[in-house]
Amino acid sequence: VQRHSNTHLVVVGGGTYREVLEALVHGLATGNEELLTFLIQNGWSLDKSDVKGPWEEVAAYYATSEGRTMMLGGCPDLKHHVHFTGFLSHSRLRHILPCADLAVFPSVIPEAYALVLYESLACGVLPVVPDFSGFRSGVADLSTHLGQSLADRLKLPWHVQKRVEGIRDTLTGLLADQSIRDMSSSLRAIAVENYDWNVRAKQMVDALKWFLE
Repeated sequence: VQRHSNTHLVVVGGGTYREVLEALVHGLATGNEELLTFLIQNGWSLDKSDVKGPWEEVAAYYATSEGRTMMLGGCPDLKHHVHFTGFLSHSRLRHILPCADLAVFPSVIPEAYALVLYESLACGVLPVVPDFSGFRSGVADLSTHLGQSLADRLKLPWHVQKRVEGIRDTLTGLLADQSIRDMSSSLRAIAVENYDWNVRAKQMVDALKWFLE
């Protein structure tokens, strides 16, 4: 928000973790040290899942002088720039996603198949994903269509010590690039021509035929 004052983050998804993330936004907006420290130390344990422990990547950033200054500095307008939609079905999401400049998936859960990349492309939006598991393979595949230079810019660092700064620097760099806003139709074409379910199904049938022969 400091670098791009018109930036808005739309958080899509259901579940009980929404309240935790809303608390994080409030803590950052008010510079509430006690709240932020509690969230960092207990972040994953506040979710109703088997994952427990602190937010290691946030703790690493908070431990730096820059990170501490940024997180405790307060940003009263932040709450007006972060919007939680809750769960959205595909019938609704397909109308929301094309409004975005970037689709960001900062997942720490391994994905075998990077479906979200192709869903983003189908909506004419560049996907930004962590550089590991199926996401890495998906971006590597996209490099043949987008070029290696742009594909590399879609990767979020996976190393714990670099995740927070990596997300910040990657997104601010892409948002500053006006040319990505002119790519919507070409991104849609890439998805339709290469990742449509009919195309994928034919590829699987052809592969099975080759194997059986």
